[in-house]
Amino acid sequence: MKSHQHLQLILIILLFTCKSLAQIVPAHFTSANLSFDTGKNNNKSDGSTAISNSTNIYTNLRWATLLKNNWMVGFSTGFNFNNQTDINEQGNISVTSKSASKSLQIGPFVRKYFSITDKWNLYTQGQITAGFGSSKITQEGIKLSELSEKEIAASVGAGINYSINNRWIIELQALSCRYSFSNTPKNNYNTIERTQSRFSLNTFMDGLNLGVIYVY
Repeated sequence: MKSHQHLQLILIILLFTCKSLAQIVPAHFTSANLSFDTGKNNNKSDGSTAISNSTNIYTNLRWATLLKNNWMVGFSTGFNFNNQTDINEQGNISVTSKSASKSLQIGPFVRKYFSITDKWNLYTQGQITAGFGSSKITQEGIKLSELSEKEIAASVGAGINYSINNRWIIELQALSCRYSFSNTPKNNYNTIERTQSRFSLNTFMDGLNLGVIYVY
């Protein structure tokens, strides 16, 4: 199956799922998550210095309803922004390269809660998303690359949340596993169509993923 057929299939699944969710009951939960991490590397060798600074921000909005037996189903939209600056110095010569990427992900999710106490709950979650993004690389202000990308992904995760009161809940996602398939079309900077598969495993040690849930 070609990459564009993969994307068409996942979009059909997303639309069907959204329609099905809308026919259950109106959503009772709205939540917002924010994940933020930064990194800096400084390497020196043979009279040269390489400095790298990176920032990654991910935000997510969810709408969901709670079903029987502590099951939750819903729909989410997420936005990811990554920015990285690399500085290479050798003698009196310094070269600065910058890369920036952004992407939008949408898709349904299902979650299962496990009560610990009246205030604390553990949860596991599965999600399918379709994503659309772009990236750009410049060196000393000159654009070297500009690409667009389409992606489908499946992820599972686990976390914990705490009920402040009947309306507000805070949560921490402690673990996330994600598999994605992406397609990069041809353009002036990319002479061939490219596809790529990725697998990632992240914990709260890699970057905090905090969320706030409002119950209505």
